[in-house]
Formats: sequence, C-alpha cells, structure tokens
Amino acid sequence: MPKLRQPATLQKMALDAIFQYVVLWCNRTSVEGSLDELTHGISVMKKNVICRLPWFMVADFAARFMDFLSRFYCAFNSLIYIEATLELFMDMEIVGLQFRGPMVDFLDPRNGWRLRRLVELDLDYVSHSISMNLHNFYLNDLTSFMFARRCTDLDLSVIGRNCPKLQVIRVSKSRRVTDKGLASLSQCSDLRFIDVHKCSVTHSGLNRMLSVHKKLEKITDVAFDTMCHLDLSVCPSINHFATDDRVSAKHLRKIVTKFPNITYLYMHGKITENLYIIQNLNKLTGLDLKFSLKQFDNEVRMLWTNIMGLLRFIGANLTTLKLGSCDTTNSGVGIVMGQDKIDYIFNTCPNLECFKFVHNEKLIVVPSFAKLKVLTPQCSFNYDDYPLEILCIPTIKFNKLPNLEILSLYHYDVSCKTVRSIMLDNDKFPKLSVIKDVRLRYECLEELRRIARMKNLKFEIINGY
Repeated sequence: MPKLRQPATLQKMALDAIFQYVVLWCNRTSVEGSLDELTHGISVMKKNVICRLPWFMVADFAARFMDFLSRFYCAFNSLIYIEATLELFMDMEIVGLQFRGPMVDFLDPRNGWRLRRLVELDLDYVSHSISMNLHNFYLNDLTSFMFARRCTDLDLSVIGRNCPKLQVIRVSKSRRVTDKGLASLSQCSDLRFIDVHKCSVTHSGLNRMLSVHKKLEKITDVAFDTMCHLDLSVCPSINHFATDDRVSAKHLRKIVTKFPNITYLYMHGKITENLYIIQNLNKLTGLDLKFSLKQFDNEVRMLWTNIMGLLRFIGANLTTLKLGSCDTTNSGVGIVMGQDKIDYIFNTCPNLECFKFVHNEKLIVVPSFAKLKVLTPQCSFNYDDYPLEILCIPTIKFNKLPNLEILSLYHYDVSCKTVRSIMLDNDKFPKLSVIKDVRLRYECLEELRRIARMKNLKFEIINGY
C-alpha cells in the first residue's frame, strides 16, 4: 500500500482555494457574462488578490492558471475572452514567470513587454502570421527559450544580446537559423543545451558551438553525417549524448574520446558494432538503446551478446537501463527480453533505479530489484491488431520491489481487479504511487480513484488510451 496523503499546509490550502475561486469565476463569467464584466473583474482580482499573494507564490499560481487555460480554453465564449483573461498577469513583477503552451498563441506580440521577469518563453505554439518581434519582450531574466520551425538568425541575435542568464535554447527545424545566428549566442556564457536539429547550421558551426560554450551539458539528435564531421577536440562538460541515426565503430570511438564524461548515452538506430568501447565511459550511469526494425535476426543476436559483455563491465554503475526496438507493435522485433535476459540484468545491474524492456514470452517474472524506482515493461505487440483467441498473451509477475514508485503497464491487458490488487499490495509495492499506461474504461478508473481517496492513499492512475 502506498504512502498515506499528508495534510496540506495551511498556506497551500489557502492558495488552492484562491486558485479555485479565480478559475471558476473566470470560467463562469466568460460563458455567462459580457466582455466588459470579465475585463472589470480581472482588474479587481489583480489588484485585490494576485498583488496580495507572497511574491514567491505568484509564479506558481500563474503557471497553474496558464495550464488551466491551455486545457480548457475551448470552454470560453470566444478567443477575445482568453486574451482578456491573460491581463491577470500583465504589468506585474512576477519572479520566475513562465509563458508557454497554447496560451502563447493568444498573446498580442506588441504586448510582450508587459510580461515582466520572464524566465521561460516558449513560442512553439504560435500559429498566427504576426511577427513575434523579440525586442518587445523583457528578456534579461530568461533562462529557457523555445521557438521551433520559425526562429531566425535575427531572433537569435536579439536573444544573444539580451539574455545573459540563458541556459536552454530549442529552435529545431528552423531553416532560417544558420551558423551566423548560432555564433550570436556566444555572449550567453551559461548555456547548457542548444537544440538546432534540422536547422541550416553547418558542421563547422556545430564544432564552433562545442568549442565556445564550455558549459554545454547535452547534445541531442546527432545525425550520422554530423558524427562524421565532429572534430577531435575534447568536450569535458557534455554529460548527455543522443543520436537517432546509425552508429559505426568509428563513431563510437569518436563519441567516447570527444565526450569522456558522458553519464547518459542514448542511441536509437541501427547498431551493429561492438559496444565494448563504451566501458571506457567511466561516469556512465544511464544507457538507452533502441534498435532498428531493419536489423536481421543474426545482427540482433550478436547485439545482445555485445550488450551482455558490456553489462558485465559497467552494469554495477548503471542506474538507468532502457532496451527495446523502435516499434513495439510487431512481435519478435528488436531486442525482446526472455526470462534469462531479465535474470542476467538483475545479476549484473544491482543498482538500477529505472528499467525499461520489451518482452513477448508468455510469462516474465520481474526479480526483486532492491533500488528500482521506475519500471516500464512493454509487450512486443498491440492487442488491438490481433483477435485474443489466437494470441499467447504475455503475462508479467513481480517479486518484491521495495522502492518502486512508478509502474507502467503499456500494452498489457489488465483488469480493474488487477490494478486494485497492485495498488493495495503493501508487501510487494510499499512505495508505489503511480500506475500509468493502463487500458481501463473510465468507470473503472473512477472506481480505483475512489478507493484511493477513501483509504487516503497518495496514488495516481493514468490511463493509456
């Protein structure tokens, strides 16, 4: 049985009550009242409610409110009502303000300057053709900026001049971002992650980026051609490397040499080479391998042999291990675990906290991983594609998992009774608090949630439909 819910603090209860009042009032007025009533009410609440909250609570309140608007904006009378509701946070010094999600599309770009103390600006949802002139925004406190597909070199030059605290920038698929725009970020000395995947940046531009930004921690979506053109200068700050393309032995050697301090390695593509070179990554704690459907059976067998050899050397250091195929809807594709492989991982990786695998055996028994917190087993086919009477239905059982907190049951045919028994099994799952990706009807989910509330359990069930 999971932990019991603890009583909320008086401060949190008060904030929740204020939030519910503001949300319900805005929703009701937008449906039943006039635009003038909504505008006047927003002005009153800003003065008498929002401005009186402690400064350190306003950003969280704003984030929750924006999230509510993003999920339920269709309930408003018209889009102009949403624009009026955004006035609640305009012209206020909100430390830690985040502006993201679908609500961004309702912002008049000319009012960008009225969003003060922004730390996160996500323009990915912008769909209108109005220019998002970044000069209109207050950017001095910005730490995270996202603007996929439509960002330009001019936008990056504005960011480079005005964002000394910037740490994360994602502008993938922006064809008008070139080496020139990337170079303009050189003044952002605290950058940790830059995503220019599918932009018009050359290999020379990427190599310069890696040499200039000494605090970069993460490099993702590295293509085969890019790996071929990476220079050999060492980048000690990179701790997360990811590629979705095929990887050769030469590439592996270059990755290990150029990025010696990688702690998390993510390779999703065709992998046919010997993986033993990876053991030279002394700080590696996370390994995420997903294999191409185009690999032949003999390649897959050889790959598993390589993985076994690698785990024999580095397994004790791993806290995260994810193994699977690029598509789990077809039986027998990629690395599909049998009981022998699960047991081998149990014996070589005693410190795993996160484990993901694919299987299609009739029965898999998960051993008692002492430190495991997140478990994501997956069936290697989708029940929707086959009649149940012709399937040898995969089943999964569990030994005691004393520290498990999150369990995914993706593609498993589980009943309400089964989920309830797992939720209430305090012997096997004393710390379990989330079951996700289940395939249950709404009525069953509500019944399980009712039981959790009745027993005062801190438990969440997330449907996979």
